[in-house]
Amino acid sequence: MAYGAAADSERRKSTRSRRPRRGQFK
Repeated sequence: MAYGAAADSERRKSTRSRRPRRGQFK
């Protein structure tokens, strides 16, 4: 949940702005 919710909200908020931590999502 630590990286799940954070990454999920982060990737949809700014995918191109910040580099993906896992790399599975652009």
